Amino acid sequence: MIGILLDAPEVEVGGKVAGRVVGTPEKKWQAVAIEVGWRTEGRGTPEQVTVATVRRTPEEDGAFIAGASIPVDVPFEVEIPSEGPISYDGQIVRFIWCVSATLEIPWARDEKKEVVFRVVPRFIEI
Repeated sequence: MIGILLDAPEVEVGGKVAGRVVGTPEKKWQAVAIEVGWRTEGRGTPEQVTVATVRRTPEEDGAFIAGASIPVDVPFEVEIPSEGPISYDGQIVRFIWCVSATLEIPWARDEKKEVVFRVVPRFIEI
């Protein structure tokens, strides 16, 4: 099983969402793919946008090694666009930001996890 640990559950537009993908897989794995993006739910045509994708293989980082029962610990940090959109939970439409991680396992079903976070407006002093 893998999990996603966020440094903060809320991020301002233009700020950075950061955290770690952690876990102990039961089978040998070859890479961790992390996506940050937003989607709409509700009335109208659904939309999904990926802001950033990070893919790490064991050869790229000495902090983790491919193999069964070897812990996964992959940090990430992605900047949220200053134009947003901000998170919104309305009756007609919702804007949902999330981090999703996929642990790629050869010849087996990949492990997937998703965590939702909020993007809020930036406070500006006048």
